[in-house]
Amino acid sequence: MPDRMEDRITYKYETILDNMTWSYSSVNSFVTCPHMFKLTYIDSVNRKNNFFSEYGLFSHKILENYFKDKLDIMELALYYENDYAKNIISPPPPYPAGMSEKYYNQGLEFFLNFDFDKEKYNIIYIEKKIQAIFNDIKLVAKPDLILKEKDTGKNILLDYKTSVPFIKEIPNMKKIDEYKKQLYLYSYFTNEQLHANIDIIKLWFLRVNKWYEFAYNEDEAADVVNWFYSTILDIKSEEVFPPCDIKKNAYFCDNLCSVKEHCKYQHNKAHQK
Repeated sequence: MPDRMEDRITYKYETILDNMTWSYSSVNSFVTCPHMFKLTYIDSVNRKNNFFSEYGLFSHKILENYFKDKLDIMELALYYENDYAKNIISPPPPYPAGMSEKYYNQGLEFFLNFDFDKEKYNIIYIEKKIQAIFNDIKLVAKPDLILKEKDTGKNILLDYKTSVPFIKEIPNMKKIDEYKKQLYLYSYFTNEQLHANIDIIKLWFLRVNKWYEFAYNEDEAADVVNWFYSTILDIKSEEVFPPCDIKKNAYFCDNLCSVKEHCKYQHNKAHQK
């Protein structure tokens, strides 16, 4: 057993990380902010939802209930209206102004005009939890929806997003590429574990009811899996877990970080104001 304090800390990190079940979210949190990763997955501090996470969870819940035949298409908007305030309890950021009304109205319009025809598809999996072991690393993935298109026989992995990565109708490809990483990872292990053989990957941006789709590419998927694995190795070799650039990422740190109340760097920033 290690004797020095720093050795004991390193031993603790190694023990936690070696026994961890990894996901895209956990790995991407390290890429976003190593210190956020440490607080979340090593220190296991209490996380706090925010306006954006609550909105996303609520929207996902409604769609999950629809695809599980717990809600009829004509009930979606009414459910959204009646349960919105029960599920979205955190205030939105103070800027830009009018965000709460904008999000509410966009969601209501989406469910009022909902036109996804389930009859065109065979539903294979809904929120299916996929567990796998890759190079002795345990991992988990949970795609929103996997479908088979009846006309073509093609398998589709579909993921819902409540963000809007479009600027005047033009996709923000940097953000789209981040989502593609997540869905390639889901698709790769869906194919490996469930033998679903994903043909098409679709992103559904709910608030603006826009789609972005691309064909599954084995080489690109393999690149993402290699990125995933190499990033985990980077995490396991990390000793400091520094913060992200707080000035550059001020909006994220102030409004999106689920562990900001435990972040000493965030507290230092507040004292410096």
